[in-house]
Amino acid sequence: MNESKEPLVGASVVVKGTTNGVLTDENGQFALSVPNKEAVLVMQFIGYLSQEVKVGDKTEFIITLESNDKTLGEVVVIGYGTTNRRDILGSVSSVKDKEIEQTTPVNAFDAIQGRLAGVQITSNGGPGLGSDIKIRGTSTFSGGVNPLYIVDGQQLEDIDNLNPNDIATIEVLKDGASAAIYGSKSANGVVVITTKAGKVGDVKFDVDYSNVISSVMSTIPTVTAKERLFYENVRSGSNPNLPPSDSLSLLFQYSPDLQALLFRTSNRNQINATLSGGSSFARYYWGMGVMDEQGVVVNSSYRRFSSSLKVDTDIKKKLTAGTKLNLSFELQKGLNEGTVFQQLAERIPYFPIFEPDGSFTPEIAGRQNSLAEAIKTRRDTRNFRAQSFNFAQLQILPYLSFKTTLGVNFKLEKLNNFDPTIVQTVGNPATGSEINNLDHDFQHENYFTFKKKFANKHNVQAIAGMQLQRWNTENNRLTATSFLSDNIETFNNVREFNLAQTNSGKSQHSLLAYFGDLSYDFKGKYLIKGTLRRDGSSRFGSDRRYGTFPSGSIGWRVSSEKFMQKSLTMCRI
Repeated sequence: MNESKEPLVGASVVVKGTTNGVLTDENGQFALSVPNKEAVLVMQFIGYLSQEVKVGDKTEFIITLESNDKTLGEVVVIGYGTTNRRDILGSVSSVKDKEIEQTTPVNAFDAIQGRLAGVQITSNGGPGLGSDIKIRGTSTFSGGVNPLYIVDGQQLEDIDNLNPNDIATIEVLKDGASAAIYGSKSANGVVVITTKAGKVGDVKFDVDYSNVISSVMSTIPTVTAKERLFYENVRSGSNPNLPPSDSLSLLFQYSPDLQALLFRTSNRNQINATLSGGSSFARYYWGMGVMDEQGVVVNSSYRRFSSSLKVDTDIKKKLTAGTKLNLSFELQKGLNEGTVFQQLAERIPYFPIFEPDGSFTPEIAGRQNSLAEAIKTRRDTRNFRAQSFNFAQLQILPYLSFKTTLGVNFKLEKLNNFDPTIVQTVGNPATGSEINNLDHDFQHENYFTFKKKFANKHNVQAIAGMQLQRWNTENNRLTATSFLSDNIETFNNVREFNLAQTNSGKSQHSLLAYFGDLSYDFKGKYLIKGTLRRDGSSRFGSDRRYGTFPSGSIGWRVSSEKFMQKSLTMCRI
């Protein structure tokens, strides 16, 4: 039989070293004559590890074969619980920590890029700018396309601050059958991340360091000064083949390689340290990461400092609890990429970059100096985040448990922009702005989980619970259109504020949801799953406040049928 106590029909049983053997019947039983007590029986079945048993004085054997397909035996985090991969009816893809460790990702998106079918990840290019993820294409014309992120049970709007070194598994729920229990927020798919946890055993301390060097593969094709003049002669109707009146003129010889000044070889240094261990009472995991990256474009960089602590405890035999704390700080220094590269493509090649005194040449004929735009403008973004998630679980009965969770997410973001006079239209003063955003949200859940097997045939798992979430946002924006000097970028150096773009705001909204999930399978062959969630949002009027999101699916594991067990290891419809 297999690990689920189900008979294996057609398994091969052979006396080792001979051709004497039989196949098991429909009940998984066999009868075989052996030459002596020293004989060894070899059991084999497709999809399972072979096993050898010495006969000895026994005449009856109960033999259990283990599956040799580790992938099908994986436990997958889905919904508010876990399930065996072979029992999944929806579309779920996974990436494990071993695969992540083979790369040197900056964020969680880099870790799964190109590894999952139906998952499109587009990097924004600059250091610290993050990535966009689409699961099975775009599902809306005007709304957002980003999926819902769940980290150890805590629902988040982005995971840019998460250290990839702390990730144990990433599960992507790609269809309604697997993601419906998350309701309206799962319209674009769900990314479920489980972080590493401590294990019972000795204290383990690991440190790793990586260095990555990058450069642009190719530059933007642009014309030289001579090619530009040739084009201008053609456009004006002049003879393009006539030689210049003065072939030694700087106008015809000046063609600086602006891209060589804009691009550079980037360097990224990353160090991670982890400390883990535990006993039968408590397990702990602490991780720390520091990353410093220079972009391939001058004046662009990204730094991240992160630290996480995860503790799980067995307070009593039937009561467990855990807490997780994640702190991070990010500093992203960038530039106005759109303006820089647009001006690079449009700028007349014989326009000078530097003045005779070495200073930057200002705007000429509406064309900005791309190098000045890259070096002198300021686009700084600072992010400080603190995330806490706590849970307690009570095992009421062997087949019934209750779990309560409480999560808090805090984010403080500060953006500083400054455009000096050198990048303005000639005669206009420097401009700048400062934006402060404070976001904090609260998440609370209570749910019961029922899991039991009846008559060794009927497997039933049910989940029922509620969720409460509240989001609070505060922001203010200060914009100035006339700085007195380029040397002081603070607002005590301002002659005039732009009142139309100087404002502040505050908002909050909440969501209340009830959810249920029921899974049933008969002998591991026939599977049924149903999910129902009802979301209520304060963003809608009282007559349209609630929405119901049902989902249902059925499955048939063909490979578990007697007539297919000899031919298939795994087949599910």
